[in-house]
Amino acid sequence: MAEDLGSETTPLLAQHYGPPTEPSSHDTEKNDEFSWKKITRRQKFIFVCMGFINFGACTCFSLLSPFFPAEAQKKGATTTEVGFIFGVYELVIFVSSPVFGNFITKIGAKFMFVTGIMVCGVCTILFGNLNAGPDGTVFVVMCFVVRSVEALGCSAFVTALFAIVAYEFPAYSTTVIGSLETFSGLGLMVGPPIGGALYEFKLKTWVVGFIFLIAPAVYAMTAPVWGWLGDTKGLTFWMIGIGTILSAFLLLLLGPAPFLPFIPNTLYINIISLILLGLLVGCALIPTFKALIIGANYLGMPDDLSTSGKVSGLFNAGFSLGSFVGPTAGGALVDYYGFPWASCGCAVLFAVSGIIFSIYIFFNTPKMPASLPDASKDIQNESKNIMDTANHSIVVMNGDVKDERTGTFLSENLDA
Repeated sequence: MAEDLGSETTPLLAQHYGPPTEPSSHDTEKNDEFSWKKITRRQKFIFVCMGFINFGACTCFSLLSPFFPAEAQKKGATTTEVGFIFGVYELVIFVSSPVFGNFITKIGAKFMFVTGIMVCGVCTILFGNLNAGPDGTVFVVMCFVVRSVEALGCSAFVTALFAIVAYEFPAYSTTVIGSLETFSGLGLMVGPPIGGALYEFKLKTWVVGFIFLIAPAVYAMTAPVWGWLGDTKGLTFWMIGIGTILSAFLLLLLGPAPFLPFIPNTLYINIISLILLGLLVGCALIPTFKALIIGANYLGMPDDLSTSGKVSGLFNAGFSLGSFVGPTAGGALVDYYGFPWASCGCAVLFAVSGIIFSIYIFFNTPKMPASLPDASKDIQNESKNIMDTANHSIVVMNGDVKDERTGTFLSENLDA
């Protein structure tokens, strides 16, 4: 069953964008350039809400980094356990995102989004009160449990968020995702300083916090630009390849690499490297979601909420797997080989993946089909299913969409 997202979100958003008879953004949006003046009130409200939620979620996620390791060790946790407390968050997201993406049309995008946010908020409050609990094993186990449940909530709402964006803004999803990533980057940027300030007013904590914000700050400021380039200039795939390869060179400077002795290991070199790395990671990462959507359509998958959900789950899972493997494997590499060689290892991974990807797209670049399937007509034959609307006025019966208020059918039976 392909779900009409406009119907599902009507109870939540109707009072903000007018009567339910207003045309769906998915139906009215064309392949013109993104403009705030052109989008509907519904789209504006969705964009603002998601941006605010992204900012809050990323702030809560990143404010722990300056002080939690020291506090956890005071409660009896080892350095390894602290690392896994951070890492389990991304591991749970990696495992659960494809599941949420696969069942998004059955669970409902709106329900998944709102419930996920609520779970994240409650778990954040609980996690902040764990310092009042007993020390040792109990503290560590409770941290694992709360972080794991919070990760489930995050996985649900992020998967739903990307699916909703792909459905509501099909022609310029990269621009919108890039703009929303600005809010994510701002949250990651202000989180460490806020966390440090709330923990203690000491210079060392502030310095650590501001070093953490450099790359996310640049990422946040440039993400909309990369999104705009991907949507309007047809550079989606080349941006990924070039951004990945150039990021590899910057990782060699962020050490610096032992075989580059002429580069001094100074603070300003590392800061410059972080600034440029934040710039180029945005170039490589922002177009990725649209590239996956194009690839899915290229393989014959319909342009509907079900496909968006599956792609969103895959994207979120891959992102979270990297976020889990990065700190854990990176920590081990630093312990055994030192930071310069660990940075070189990451550079090799970037370079190899970027070169392979660039060679592939040079010879075989998937293109968006000239005419995408209309999501409103992509309704599979199902037994009776009631859409999640305020008055249950839209009914799907054996592949037909019927408006109970007028008694008319809105789509033809697909098997006819």
